[in-house]
Amino acid sequence: MTSDPWRVAVVSRHPVVLEGVRSLLATEPERLAVVDLSLTDGHLAGLDVVLYDLVGLAEAHGDDLAHLVRANTTVLGIERDHRAELTSLARRLGVTAVVPLSATADELVSRVCAAARGEKVEDACLSRARRSGARLSPRELEVVAAIAAGQTNQQIADSLHLSVNTVKTTIHHTYAKIGVRHRAQAVAWFLGPHADG
Repeated sequence: MTSDPWRVAVVSRHPVVLEGVRSLLATEPERLAVVDLSLTDGHLAGLDVVLYDLVGLAEAHGDDLAHLVRANTTVLGIERDHRAELTSLARRLGVTAVVPLSATADELVSRVCAAARGEKVEDACLSRARRSGARLSPRELEVVAAIAAGQTNQQIADSLHLSVNTVKTTIHHTYAKIGVRHRAQAVAWFLGPHADG
């Protein structure tokens, strides 16, 4: 007996991202039905999962994401450019997990279906760390992602609402765990062969 496909929508203010992600999801019509939110008159009740482009947090300050989460919708964030401050804000607002924009169609469909079934979906950063053998805390993952994005210690502190000394301590512990000594090596580790995409 076959079941109806999961209903999924994509939210992005960027047409290329919106249409690109929709087309990846549409490769599995027996598993996923891509819904155009503009045709739902704001009714989210029939949706199983919403994929939300995290760049929208920088443009709309999280108002639309907060609305989706308040509607008890399962929301997966679409991570772009390793912007740790947006990923951190998305987590605080209640996204279920974060997936990289660089995910393949199979990876994306797999994560969306898992989220629709109510299964735990692993964040992209955590997935990278696990495959590398590192056991990093969520905060350490955020910090190494911010380093890979080219942020200074002060920028990391500001975006994560930490003191610079806390950031420095976290960097020291993270470097020890992943076996690196300086920023360039941390970036190489983060973007290395164990990375998503």
